[in-house]
Amino acid sequence: MNPSLQILEFHRSDKIIPSAFALAKSSPSEDLTVRSPEISLFEWERALQFQHERARHSFLLGRRCAKKALQLLDPSLDLSKISLTSALPGHPLFTGVLDPYEVSISHSLDFALSVISPATHPVTIDLERIRPERIEAIHRMLTDHEKQMIEITPDPHSTATLIWTAKEALSKWLRSGMSIDFQILEIQSLQQESDRITGTFEHLFHLRFESWSIGDWWLTMVFPNKSRFHGFTPRTLDLLQ
Repeated sequence: MNPSLQILEFHRSDKIIPSAFALAKSSPSEDLTVRSPEISLFEWERALQFQHERARHSFLLGRRCAKKALQLLDPSLDLSKISLTSALPGHPLFTGVLDPYEVSISHSLDFALSVISPATHPVTIDLERIRPERIEAIHRMLTDHEKQMIEITPDPHSTATLIWTAKEALSKWLRSGMSIDFQILEIQSLQQESDRITGTFEHLFHLRFESWSIGDWWLTMVFPNKSRFHGFTPRTLDLLQ
């Protein structure tokens, strides 16, 4: 694994809040019978419980991304002694670290990515590829208002995927997963900015999302509305091209 890494700076009126980002693509030649240095014994034993190699590979890739992002924030950590566990379904937590961190992981096809942020300033993330065969299923879980926004855009498939990533990332922020009532996750607005789409939520005014279109992918982050993110460096997302 050769991840793309970046410290993300979220600006508030009185301070800058650093978070860390990692993106990686799976390698078919990687030997899944050997535990990589950043994977704890607990995580390795859990990975071995997966019956399908692809699921095991995806699980380990996501964990390794999260560990590499964490190491950006604290290079002194021994990653093999830190584990990611789940207190709630879909909500990973670090054990073995003193500082409380929010962990967000997303998997899509051969990619995994993660954002690690201070627990006082959670940032969650989702990555989805635009796949026309999935649009019908997405539409069944959208509100009337969201469908209207999609219909007036030049590329409805792309916009539907964008909205889906925002709802996914919000469900992670709420620690509910997509089992929550979809009305609560409703998107209120979309706005084009220089290199991204920004948006707001109908029922959660204290949060916002920002989304980037990279090739056939949408990447979306949800974070507190009063924060401002100055963006990714030019090469951070090149793996998705």
